Amino acid sequence: MRIRKAFILVDGQNDFVQPLGALSIPNAREAIPNILKLYESGRFDFKLATRDWHPSDHISFAATHGAVPFSVKELNYGPQVMWTTHCVAGTHGAQLIPEFNELSFDAIFNKGTDANRECYSVFNYCDNEKTKFNRMIKSLLYVNGRELSEIVVCGYAGDFCVEATALGAKDLMPKVTFIDDAVAYVDVTNRNATHIKLKNAGVSIMTTDEWLNS
Repeated sequence: MRIRKAFILVDGQNDFVQPLGALSIPNAREAIPNILKLYESGRFDFKLATRDWHPSDHISFAATHGAVPFSVKELNYGPQVMWTTHCVAGTHGAQLIPEFNELSFDAIFNKGTDANRECYSVFNYCDNEKTKFNRMIKSLLYVNGRELSEIVVCGYAGDFCVEATALGAKDLMPKVTFIDDAVAYVDVTNRNATHIKLKNAGVSIMTTDEWLNS
């Protein structure tokens, strides 16, 4: 029985990846070749993507509160980084970058559409998309005698949305792999802390070539 694998590209959007993006992530473009290498490997049965898709007054935006960008504000659901305004629904910044926009995904899910709550992972609290996304993943777990055995995550940013997506996936799937050279970090000094969280949750951490040769 052939096992099946799913690929999730997290938030490969203009505002994160392009050098002049509203929330440009350092070294984001360096991850693109490895993301494409994974996508084109022929080893995935399902290819999914997520996008931040925020209203312009989103609760995580510094401008919404008159706060200093990248400060931390205590909100009703806990501490929240105050981000620069980014990935506003329907804008150029919210679109997938050209390298990813031309790819064929089985589904693209928007997240963060609720103005009153941040949403780093589409698996977790995420408006109505959580239910649709989790239902889709669960429907893939066992279909026509073929079991979905692994979810591989990559994209942006490694220390926020990709980390949260990997941890959320682990709630549904025994084997989740975080591809470390197919992500970029908002703050590279967070990398070790991210790795510790993932390892403690049982998420595997590999490079692109390690995974492709495994």
